[in-house]
Amino acid sequence: MGGADDPYARMARHYDRVLNPVLDPVRRRIACVLERLSCRRVLDVCCGTARQAVFLPHGVHDYTGVDISGAMLEQGMRALCKAGIRNGPCRGAAGKGEDRGAAVTLLRADGILQPFADNTFDAAVIAFALHEKPPAEAAAVLAESVRVARQLIVAEYTMPERVLEVPGALLMHLPERMAGRMHYRFFRSFMQAGGMQGLAHRQGLRELERHRLFYGGAAVTVYSA
Repeated sequence: MGGADDPYARMARHYDRVLNPVLDPVRRRIACVLERLSCRRVLDVCCGTARQAVFLPHGVHDYTGVDISGAMLEQGMRALCKAGIRNGPCRGAAGKGEDRGAAVTLLRADGILQPFADNTFDAAVIAFALHEKPPAEAAAVLAESVRVARQLIVAEYTMPERVLEVPGALLMHLPERMAGRMHYRFFRSFMQAGGMQGLAHRQGLRELERHRLFYGGAAVTVYSA
């Protein structure tokens, strides 16, 4: 599935090992939101290694992860198999063994052209994927996700709205700068345009709830169109 033109090919093997300690608490927060909203069919847009599947709540019956990177999906398939999760009935992490009753499917697809009918899913999850894209592409991914899902659950960087959140927002620059020049340039453009609040406003999304992360530097936010 991977290829020479896959920008994530070199980092895919190390992605989970480096980022899981930081992102797993976010995935648990997303899982809590999915459970509270009684979501049964879930789409994970720009899913990367699809590790969110490890944290599915019991109410989720179908989880579909889509990503443009074949290398990330291949790495995700291997990791999920080690956790006892394969296409078909989804089981808990290795050693737990409880049947979650979900079907897990990973597809290689572009987030701006998703191969699903309107309102196929109860919720679409987008976790820290919008800030690393050119503005027009980020808006297109968001619009396409609104088309295929009834609600959006977005984990993304946010603009500080309280004085106490300013240090958290500044801290977010460090990992983004370390990710490379192009990545950091898109991050800065994203934040200069108002962060996730600005993008949601331009797309006409209605914020239903927000759960702050990283001392206010980011948030898990639920939107409806």
